[in-house]
Amino acid sequence: MENIITNFIKTSKSYGHKPRHIHYEIMMISYLAKFSMENNIKSFSFVNNDLFEASLVEIVNEMEDGLDKEIIGALIDYNYIYCKPFVQEFYLSLIENKHIITSEEIDILLKDYKELNEVYDLAYNFLVTDNNKYILLDCSCQNDMFLRRANNKFQLKGFAPSVLTTILTTTQLKLCDRDSDIKELDIVNDYYGGKYDYVFGDMHKFAYDKKSCPINEEIFMQSASLWHNIEYLYALLNEGGRMVFFVPSIALDHLKGMDSRENLLVEKALEKVIFLPRKYAVDKSFDCALLVFSNNNRKVTFIDARKHDDLSHVLEGDIKVMFANEVETLNVFD
Repeated sequence: MENIITNFIKTSKSYGHKPRHIHYEIMMISYLAKFSMENNIKSFSFVNNDLFEASLVEIVNEMEDGLDKEIIGALIDYNYIYCKPFVQEFYLSLIENKHIITSEEIDILLKDYKELNEVYDLAYNFLVTDNNKYILLDCSCQNDMFLRRANNKFQLKGFAPSVLTTILTTTQLKLCDRDSDIKELDIVNDYYGGKYDYVFGDMHKFAYDKKSCPINEEIFMQSASLWHNIEYLYALLNEGGRMVFFVPSIALDHLKGMDSRENLLVEKALEKVIFLPRKYAVDKSFDCALLVFSNNNRKVTFIDARKHDDLSHVLEGDIKVMFANEVETLNVFD
């Protein structure tokens, strides 16, 4: 089966499809194959756009499950599948082999998210302390990469920036047999509420504009939103809750976010600042860090793991421990 998937990826790339689009394409085809097997139908056609859309419309009109109806309806609206004969062959091969592809499997084969997955593993290990029935929120989800690490003992919630990413994230989690509640919500511009036990956010991309290099004043302004939203999310934690954020270290001490950062220190919210090797940053010219938040931290632990080649020895980096009321900068190793 791995060869079938690998050949599909190779063919897709020959058509000029980008890895991110190939990832979504495989997820959607795998979802439709799973749907076909569970309902004993093979009515989807990927030979051309007209036949594909007609087969989707036929199915969605007969569906009762609201989530499935929403996902397939979104496929009609967004047409994220490239309709080619090789796509049809791939879909039929999944059914023949009774193989449902998870996004984790695709990450391994595409190898484009290897380092990001390592960061998410580390963040999850710092965040989750046990497997009781807690509410886990990914406040900036673009896919299922973080939430799929949790099992169904958790209530999996997510904020996604568009209808499409909401549907794609939900679909990917469904393929992993994870129940979830993903909402379209922009944490910069929209009001949001609720109470959560664990909160994760990949604010690294949120505070970085790949069109701007080096990072400019516009990015620093986004960094202000980063700290404001971290402070707001902290107020939504249940008692004993925890938060972890992946951030560009250039945002740590910028004046635009100073008030929120100081408020979090006064509240004894900041637990750890972990500087990661530069290879894990979106832009390798700048450092990145994990911020860990919890309750009643009289002291803040700073860990510098930038000299290591990977994250396996992250806790063996240089360590400084400071009282929260004495912290004047988060870049204590510079």
